[in-house]
Amino acid sequence: MSGNYPGIQPNNTAYIKQFSYGVPSNLWYLKTYANINNGIKPVITPNTNISKDLYIPGNLYIDGNIYKPSDSVLKQNITKLNIETCKLMNLNPVSFEFIDDIDNTTHYGFVADEFENEYPELVNIKPDKTYSSIKGIDYLELVPLLVCKIQQMQKEIDDLKNKFETNI
Repeated sequence: MSGNYPGIQPNNTAYIKQFSYGVPSNLWYLKTYANINNGIKPVITPNTNISKDLYIPGNLYIDGNIYKPSDSVLKQNITKLNIETCKLMNLNPVSFEFIDDIDNTTHYGFVADEFENEYPELVNIKPDKTYSSIKGIDYLELVPLLVCKIQQMQKEIDDLKNKFETNI
């Protein structure tokens, strides 16, 4: 039994998210286990830049925040957004239920196949056993586009107010 998963036996043939309460999140890592000489032994390469995708086939609950790395030292070619042609207005927000959801929970979002026409860089494909591929949307990357558009709209409102007040 793993000390990190009280009462739960880990699947020693897959990637396992190791964590301990009170340990800073930057110390979390994915371990790859392999069956070596009929014994399960960890295959770990510390301090490498290996990244693995993590798929959770259910809800994710956290008692904290989700942070996406955004420090300037990680970026290049930084340019200010300017949304002249408003692709945002071409998006089709929808409500929907997932087919496999027995509770028929209503969700809100976009259909990735349509969304991809406007923002293909925000759509990614996840290989799936049932379907040839499943498209997903990076909703966090949509936030700066929305903020940019809101700023542009507020500037237009302020300009109209100033023009109106000047004419009175």
